[in-house]
Amino acid sequence: MAVIKRQNDDRRDYLMDMYKLYHGHINSMLNYFLIVTGLIINAYVQCLANKDLGWYAGSLTASLGAFLALVFFLVHMRSRDLLETIENGLRSEELLLFEKGGGFLNAPVTRKYWFNRHKYQFPIAYGAFGLAFLGMALFASPLASLKQFLCR
Repeated sequence: MAVIKRQNDDRRDYLMDMYKLYHGHINSMLNYFLIVTGLIINAYVQCLANKDLGWYAGSLTASLGAFLALVFFLVHMRSRDLLETIENGLRSEELLLFEKGGGFLNAPVTRKYWFNRHKYQFPIAYGAFGLAFLGMALFASPLASLKQFLCR
């Protein structure tokens, strides 16, 4: 009996350690993304201010920002998949520990809004920044100048 309890404790400890690791990973990746985004926006503004660099410098800088938003989004989705797998394991452990509906993950949810979890908030942020960077790339491109020329 003591061996089975120890195995359950080990499994629970493993799941909790992995949950903390991947949840921290998701939050750290968002922080890194925000730092990199600030650097890229600063570089973009510097490119626009320096006319000697030409239009392509600002456009390429903003395109790099859009690409990095996509990369961070994909990393987030992979981490989120792993986190959901870990949460499923923790749900089964909670069923063993508590009565039905007890625990954190198995508790009845009173507000079921889709945007309340990091599962949706972070990908929306990555997507919004990616679209903003694409708009910035278009703004720096010759197409923006052509549009102003044609609309006179």
